[in-house]
Amino acid sequence: MGIFFILEIPELLGELMMQILVLIGLLVVLLLLGILLLLGLAVLALVLMPGIMFMEMPVQLLMKIMLVL
Repeated sequence: MGIFFILEIPELLGELMMQILVLIGLLVVLLLLGILLLLGLAVLALVLMPGIMFMEMPVQLLMKIMLVL
């Protein structure tokens, strides 16, 4: 029993490492997708509303949008 248990440890560690790598990979992919989404939204905002400056306050942005509507 003891010998088999010792032999199984590397396999268990290997599976655990694979699961951890898969999880890290998924997190990285989700992070990249989130960044791409934010960049896409920023580009869309710039394309749709060229008059709006980056440094304007959100309240002023909302006021402009309300005025346009």
